[in-house]
Amino acid sequence: MEWNIIFDPDFKIWFYQQEQGLQDETFSVLSVLGEFGPKLGRPRVDTLEGSAFQNMK
Repeated sequence: MEWNIIFDPDFKIWFYQQEQGLQDETFSVLSVLGEFGPKLGRPRVDTLEGSAFQNMK
């Protein structure tokens, strides 16, 4: 199952201001997150504490 990753507008602005290498690395990690969804764990992601939204990574 492929998970939908939603980008905040502020993140998009920041992201496209970054060097291509960082963009490529970020897309690589996000593609793994899209594949495994909220079950993906350390070392790539961790749970946010105190979020109003469930399963935020």
